[in-house]
Amino acid sequence: MTLAAGVLSGCIVEGSRHIHTEGRYIGDQTLSMIEPGQTTQTWVLAVMGEPTRRSVLDGGVEVWTWDYRRIRHADTEVFLIFDGDKRTETTQSVYVEFADGVVTRAWRDTPR
Repeated sequence: MTLAAGVLSGCIVEGSRHIHTEGRYIGDQTLSMIEPGQTTQTWVLAVMGEPTRRSVLDGGVEVWTWDYRRIRHADTEVFLIFDGDKRTETTQSVYVEFADGVVTRAWRDTPR
């Protein structure tokens, strides 16, 4: 056991992490600034930017969606013993619903 510990203590350990993001992340603080019945489409567009997609529902209700994806990639190597690779992907969307150009509701889905 002592020999193994001595050999392992001289190992070269190397690691790296990369984070890649796609889309536009809308923070909780920004989302909390939206007031249903008062906030306009113009304000939402100016503050949150162009949505990923826009959908028109029955009755002229419009829903704008902002999608966001974060990919974390971590590599770990212990010279000649272990080579690990871990990838974690999180996606999330924010939705804002409008009627007659005014917000009726805004929400975020749970990360997946």
